[in-house]
Amino acid sequence: MSDPRYGHSYNELTATFCVRTFKNCLPMTMKVLDKMKSEFFIEKGVCYCNGPDDLFKILSEITNLYKMCPYKETITSMLSMCYK
Repeated sequence: MSDPRYGHSYNELTATFCVRTFKNCLPMTMKVLDKMKSEFFIEKGVCYCNGPDDLFKILSEITNLYKMCPYKETITSMLSMCYK
């Protein structure tokens, strides 16, 4: 990303990364959300499940990829992908 030849293609590179990451994470995320509907227990009126922890693990793995390319454009794209 520090190569001057990439100066005009940051958006395309980060968009490609985000699309691939989204396509890879979507099945895992949907699986977690489906499990949240069926695998839970209620204790003293409070509903418990592992879904939030599992979703955080997926988000954590995505943000760990930032270490490979530590640029503002990269983290901005990752956060906007997670927001969407």
